[in-house]
Amino acid sequence: MDRARILGLVDRLFAISHKLTALEAIPRDFGVGEPLTRAEIHMLQAIDESEDPSVTELARLKGITKGAVSQVLNRLAGKGLIDKRVDAQNSSRLQIALTETGQIACRGHEEMHDQVIRYTAEHVGELDGFTLDLLESVFSRIDRMLDRMLAEQG
Repeated sequence: MDRARILGLVDRLFAISHKLTALEAIPRDFGVGEPLTRAEIHMLQAIDESEDPSVTELARLKGITKGAVSQVLNRLAGKGLIDKRVDAQNSSRLQIALTETGQIACRGHEEMHDQVIRYTAEHVGELDGFTLDLLESVFSRIDRMLDRMLAEQG
């Protein structure tokens, strides 16, 4: 194994990670005139894709606590992106639905994903199936390696 090249790749990986973290921290307007954080837009997406979203279900889908879900839902409701109502059949459960503005934000998020695909094609080039398979494998291995490193540090 070429130690210098491996260390160079690890340095590049950390540099990319820092840039991704910086990009994720920037709230974005997805066409509704209100900047949304990554957590907010992905919660909207989860609500949109769920057949019967509840705080418990959203917490399970997002891998976060119900308290964290409630905080994001309160911000989204305050921005007029969701409606929250107590379920008439179960008073301990909220009914959660996107408003029209929330639906517009979800469409804007999908358009951002399309832009990422265009940027990737423009800057990386079209990726064939073999290359995508290789990248998926490498990223998966890196993910497992980082999980192991985190477990050993904690």
